[in-house]
Amino acid sequence: MLIPSHAATRGGATTLAHLQARWLPWLLAGSVSLTTAGVQSTPVERVSMTTSSGGRLTADYRAAGPHAPGVLFFPMCRADAAEGWAPVAERLRADGVSSLIVRYREYAANATPVAGDQREADADAALAFLLARVPTGRAVAVAGSSCGVWRALQTAVRHPDRLRAVVAFTGPHTPAHVAHIAASPGLAVLSGSGVDDQPAPDWARELRKASGHPASRLLLPPGKAHGTDTFRDAPAVAAEIATWLTERLRPVIDR
Repeated sequence: MLIPSHAATRGGATTLAHLQARWLPWLLAGSVSLTTAGVQSTPVERVSMTTSSGGRLTADYRAAGPHAPGVLFFPMCRADAAEGWAPVAERLRADGVSSLIVRYREYAANATPVAGDQREADADAALAFLLARVPTGRAVAVAGSSCGVWRALQTAVRHPDRLRAVVAFTGPHTPAHVAHIAASPGLAVLSGSGVDDQPAPDWARELRKASGHPASRLLLPPGKAHGTDTFRDAPAVAAEIATWLTERLRPVIDR
């Protein structure tokens, strides 16, 4: 877990250990895994890839055709949250958008253990896998929830040339992420969280305020369910995110 550096400056001498103790339970909050309520299940391909560090990473790939754009999803950091983005991914596939949902090595029994922080290496490998299946000229978006927000935004910073949109749903970010959004008017941003899932709404508002893209928006559904757990009781939120992503990618979808 990465604590946003702007949070680390609050209160002056606040220590990293204190921040981790404060935020870790919040980032791991939530309950059960989700299903794609209201959306017919489609075949999912379990794929694997080798990272630049030599690690083996697995992911769930939903193909929408050889000419489809794609979305890379980073789930919450919790063993039962790997399927959290599935309701959005299923709707995207129905709309002609492929997707890849990363399975974090911490929760994958067959992942290769690698020493050190592997978040960027894992994200790069996952994006490369997806880009290899999205034709040149087709757009790609990235989305993250809870701890996955950092991974999604960091991927946007590291690969600005192919990313058209980013979804940041209920998770912390860094000043560098905000600066990148402010300097990237061509990058659409959907930021949000449950309106009572504090302090996530303020993080979402900060990202929305930084974006100059006309399609960027703030999504604050009722309740305090954390991250993609929101979709369990409010499937319309998953549908809304899927629609927003499809509209951002629509100019390059063959109709």
